[in-house]
Amino acid sequence: MKSILQIICLSLFILSACESSSDFAFDSNNNGVSGSITRFATLGDFMYTLNPNQLQTFDISNPEQPVLLSELETDYGLETIFIYDSRIYLGAKTGLYILGLDNPAQPNLLSQTERSEEFFGACDPVVVKGNYAYSTVKTIVNICGTISTQSALLVYEVSDPENPVLTQTFGLNNPNGLAYTDEYLYVCCTGSEELRVFDISDPANVLETPELNYPIEDPFDIIVDEDRMIVSTLDDFVILSIDEIGAIEYVKTIDK
Repeated sequence: MKSILQIICLSLFILSACESSSDFAFDSNNNGVSGSITRFATLGDFMYTLNPNQLQTFDISNPEQPVLLSELETDYGLETIFIYDSRIYLGAKTGLYILGLDNPAQPNLLSQTERSEEFFGACDPVVVKGNYAYSTVKTIVNICGTISTQSALLVYEVSDPENPVLTQTFGLNNPNGLAYTDEYLYVCCTGSEELRVFDISDPANVLETPELNYPIEDPFDIIVDEDRMIVSTLDDFVILSIDEIGAIEYVKTIDK
């Protein structure tokens, strides 16, 4: 019953955008989209899945008989995957991976960031918009099984995918998933039990907007679709709306 409710909730949330199924859906280009804390994604007839130290690529043109096409070995600690503009972004305990998709059947490594000591070992959800990637790291014994010494939102400039540059850092309290609209980034900040909101209209100068922060208990991951969002918490799905200035309003709650 719980899984059925989850599917109904998330399907209703993304229905008008012609997307489908639980926390995993497709955009108008048939690219897989989901919350930021996910270990698999699709692009056309290909599915990409994570093992702790490996990206696997499958041909899913026949969904009943997926075929393993390639395996890309990495350092240990892969956690999340995000596809944007024909590239794959992998969040890991050690940093951010960027992969090329010139051959979608066999992604190739373009770059791997090196994380400074205070962030080393932290989990790394990541989303990308334009030439910038946004990633959260958190300071607890977490699903990565490691303690990091600082929680933060990290902003990378990725116009050159072979040379990503860390441009800004914002201290947070145990952040998790994140998502964005045209002008705002929303971060699930579990430690402070709120959605933290950032103005990304000028991504070279991201600004905190504390007046837009929204209180919510145990936020974990989030999906944004135009003026709507759904937040997955410990116990339920919270559906919210976003107005033209980024302010958040409550719509309804569905139990898990």
